[in-house]
Amino acid sequence: MPTEQTKSEKLDYRIIEIINASPATEIKVIIVLNRIPSPDIVNDISAMSGVSVVKVIPDINVIKAKGKARLFYEVASKNYVSHIILEEILSKERENI
Repeated sequence: MPTEQTKSEKLDYRIIEIINASPATEIKVIIVLNRIPSPDIVNDISAMSGVSVVKVIPDINVIKAKGKARLFYEVASKNYVSHIILEEILSKERENI
């Protein structure tokens, strides 16, 4: 199981800032994998509540996905994930704490 530090190292610093400021913000990301995106990997990511796969690009080991920013911290814990890069902020929402 990856450590907290390892998960943070996989996330784009901008995603971490969004998680800290407004974790319910809807974002679109590029998930860089360390292997070809098999159907099992795509299904694993799709099965996560609140994360939807937008596009799979097997030639460059990439999956594009969207969901709430806080959910990608969990995606970063997967052993097949190399990096998660912010592509776009879709909507900004504040959560009541």
